Amino acid sequence: MFSARPLTPNLGARLDLDLGRGVDGATFAEVYRAFLRYQVLVFPPQDLPPGRQVEFGRRFGELQIHVMNQYHSDAHPELYRLSNLDEKGRPNGKHPDKGTLEWHTDGSWQRVTGQATIIYAEVVAG
Repeated sequence: MFSARPLTPNLGARLDLDLGRGVDGATFAEVYRAFLRYQVLVFPPQDLPPGRQVEFGRRFGELQIHVMNQYHSDAHPELYRLSNLDEKGRPNGKHPDKGTLEWHTDGSWQRVTGQATIIYAEVVAG
C-alpha cells in the first residue's frame, strides 16, 4: 500500500505512491479516502506520462474538457497545458493566460462542475 503523511493539521497529505505503475482498485479506494479526508494530495516527483495522467484522473469520475482548446494536450484533450517557457525551453516571464492570475474556479458557470483539479508539473525551476 502507501503511507499518507499530513502536511498540516487540517489540510493536505503527501502520499508515497508511484502512480506511474498504475493503481489497482483497492489502492485507489485508499487514495480516494485520503482525498476525502485531506482534500489536497501531494505525490512525490515521478514520471507520469499523459496517458497515465488521464487514466488516473478518470478514476475520480468524468473528466472535464476545457473550453479553451488552444491549451489542450495534443493526444489528450483532457489535459490542459500551460507553460511560461519560450520555444527554446527557457522561462520567458510571461503567463500564457492573464485571466487566470486571479483566484477562480474553472467551469463554475456550468450546472455540474469538477470535484477536483490535478496539477502535474513537468518542469519546476527554482
